[in-house]
Amino acid sequence: LGVVLLGFTPGQLSFDIGFIFALLCTLGWGLEAVVVGYGFKNSSIKDQYALTIRQGISSLIYLIIMIPILFHNPISIHYNAFILIGCSALFGTLSYLCYYHSIKKIGAFLSMSLNITYSAFAIILTSILTMTLPDIKTVLCTMLILTGSILVYFKRMS
Repeated sequence: LGVVLLGFTPGQLSFDIGFIFALLCTLGWGLEAVVVGYGFKNSSIKDQYALTIRQGISSLIYLIIMIPILFHNPISIHYNAFILIGCSALFGTLSYLCYYHSIKKIGAFLSMSLNITYSAFAIILTSILTMTLPDIKTVLCTMLILTGSILVYFKRMS
């Protein structure tokens, strides 16, 4: 609810379409965690190997789809764009390494509930790095996201 409220702007057509795509992403993300968790359950597969397979397939798909788009857009050919893409890929891979490790150690349910807090931490870090204060809606939604994750954790542990 906190994440939905953060992105909601009443009467905006792109929100309706974006919401549909967000639901598809959520379904895919949830299925990924469950499949990975199931794969880890009774096997000796290392989380690093599983992540390498996942990132390799993902990178191949990105290369097939994104490289033609990047080279047909003159703005994106700048050197700085490739540095930003490389940095994003590095942090994304490190993030997924931690995520897959947590799925193996504590399971898909808890890992997903903790992983969703990235949206709250993105707001906190943005506020610190840009030295700006978020509006009240953003603060309340951030608190809602963090509270929801904490409640899921304590419910699971009890």
